[in-house]
Amino acid sequence: MIDKIITDIIEHEFSVPTGRIVVNNQGYKPEKDFDPWYVISYQSNKIVGNSNVLDPDADEQVQKTTFFTKLKIEVRGKSREVITNAFLIPAALNSDYAIQKMEENNIRIFRAGEALDLSEVDGASSLHRWRIPVTITHMVIKRSSIVPFENFQTTEVVV
Repeated sequence: MIDKIITDIIEHEFSVPTGRIVVNNQGYKPEKDFDPWYVISYQSNKIVGNSNVLDPDADEQVQKTTFFTKLKIEVRGKSREVITNAFLIPAALNSDYAIQKMEENNIRIFRAGEALDLSEVDGASSLHRWRIPVTITHMVIKRSSIVPFENFQTTEVVV
């Protein structure tokens, strides 16, 4: 779910054609053109809170689980546009469109550090690679109906 939200934000903010955003390196092939590619990969996922609450009006149990997820967004390509987009991704994640998406999905996206230049990792290639670490907090709410206890058995006192 989170990767789809970030994909949607990047597609909207940068007008990226479909297929140029890859999640977890699935279907990713090295660049043969100059346009930027975006690779989103999970780093870690932790549960930071869990609560169970009874809603007596609706006879429902409400379970709320809060997650803390770290992602890496990489911008790769042979054009200088990659460098510009690497520094524009944090701005895109704070745009009005991104905030609307965050509010709709009960999440909040934060930049978790500076953009890292990974271009030299590949040696003398002309490939530009920039990694932007991102932290996301999100909540999953699950409702399930319950059967309340209304009648208890009568107790006997044995003497």
